[in-house]
Formats: sequence, C-alpha cells, structure tokens
Amino acid sequence: MTQASPVLSLVGVSLRWGKRWVVTGLNLQVEPGKILGFLGPNGSGKSTTLAAISSHKPVDEGEILIGGISAKEAPELYRQRLGYVPQDLAFYEELSARDNLLFFGRMYGLHGRALRERVMDALEFVQLVNQAERKPSSFSGGMQRRLNLACSLLHDPPLLLLDEPTVGLDVASREAIYDLLTNLRKRGRAIVLTTHLLEEAASLCDQIAILNQGKLMAHGSLEEVCAHLSPRGVGYFSADGRPALATKGPSLHKEETAPIESTQPVPRALARMIANLAAQGEAHRRAAAPHETGTLGGLEKAA
Repeated sequence: MTQASPVLSLVGVSLRWGKRWVVTGLNLQVEPGKILGFLGPNGSGKSTTLAAISSHKPVDEGEILIGGISAKEAPELYRQRLGYVPQDLAFYEELSARDNLLFFGRMYGLHGRALRERVMDALEFVQLVNQAERKPSSFSGGMQRRLNLACSLLHDPPLLLLDEPTVGLDVASREAIYDLLTNLRKRGRAIVLTTHLLEEAASLCDQIAILNQGKLMAHGSLEEVCAHLSPRGVGYFSADGRPALATKGPSLHKEETAPIESTQPVPRALARMIANLAAQGEAHRRAAAPHETGTLGGLEKAA
C-alpha cells in the first residue's frame, strides 16, 4: 500500500527567542487524516513550534513544508493551506457569529456565493446554525471554541493547528470538540494540537510527540511512546527521537534500532506524565472495546 505524502513536514527545525534556542533539531511528519499531539511541560517548545508552523515566527534553522511548500518560498500559498486555532479566542465579540465568519472568509479571499456557502457549511459543521445571529459574547465557552474552530475552516485547509483547543471547557463541551476533530480527521485533514490533557491525547491522537527543553524526547503512536519508558524512569530513544528498545523483545519498527540511552534521564515529572498517559491510553482502549460475549453458532451462549 502506497504511503500518503505528508501534509506537514518539519525538517531539522530549530527556533530561538533572542539568543536562546528554544527548539532544536525537530523532525516530524503528519499525513492526511492523522492527528499529532504535542505534549510536554510548560516551556518545552510546543507553542513556539506551532507559531513557526503557522508562520507567525521565522524558522531559524531547517524548514517547514505544507504540501511541499515553505512559507519562504510561497507565503500566500503556504498560509492558504493551513487553519490556525489559537488558545486565545480570536473573533469579534461585537459581531454576530455569521458576521464573524463572513469577515474571516473575506480575509481568506472568499466572496459572493462561495463565501455564503462556506459560512453556512461552517455553521452547520460546528452546530451553530441556530445561533448564527447571536453575538459570541453571549455564547457558552464551548460554543465560543466551536466558533473559533469554524473561523479556521472557511478556506478548507488541509492542515489544522490547534493550541490547547479545549482549555477551560467542561467534559461535555470537550467531547463536542473531540467529535468535530474526529470528523475532520475522517475527511482527511491533518491536525496538530498541543494539550496538557493526557486523556485528550490518548483518545484523539494517532501520534504523540513529547518535547522537553526544546528537544524531541519521543515520537510515535501512544503504545510506542509509552512502552519504552524503563522502570527507572530513564528514556531510551534513537537519534531522531523515535523510541528504541529499552528491554529485550521484538522491535516495533521494520528497521532494527539499537537501544540508545538518552543523553540525560527523563525528568521525574516527565516520567510521571508518560506513565499517566499510558494509563489514560489503557482506560480509553477498555472503554472503546465492545463487550465480549461468548457465541455458539451465531447465538449468544446462555448464562
């Protein structure tokens, strides 16, 4: 089966604020229909990386490509290929939900019938059609987050960036956002999100990237990332950040990777985070698994 071309590629990306390097040597790819979750403590480089992907911050070393195009090479085309949902709400409270979407649609170059259709599609997708004439200042937190998401989808971008999209929301409102993101993934969107909620990462993300002090500590599926934390809390990772074997056993990767102990032990707080992430993943798998019943000839066994 042919592997899909990545929507997003980060190749040797290093970023700095002033003279201080905050992200170094980051290599990642995100394919269509996949969700990548950035995890890590505050100050680990997650939001800085999103700022660079969204072209709000220049790349100091390496390059970031969306569909093979860099912001330096073709800035307008690059920006047309991404939708960005910042952590802070980004809309005008004095405008109605519909007028907000019309405004942002024009900013993306949409006009006339095409703009009106996109606005209606976005309102339907985030389930705000009946609230279209209300001002977002009267919305609940969950409705405001859904409007924020709708504003980023008007130009139908293949890549969506979200910086802590459910911060401050209750459980029901978070689940509504999760359903929207799952639908976007089914439609082939590539999604990158930062989160401090381990349950969110475990239930939503196809890949996890753990950053610490600006370096990629681990990258892979939830199972790959969590399976390779040794009991002593020391991480074993390959040179490109993917998990390598910490104990004897079959490799999870096609190519054999020799165990490489990280240059420094995983900090205890980060080790606890990974352990909790594994627990959330296990809880999510159990909740998602159908109840197994014994069958005989297609009929349930009598108790």
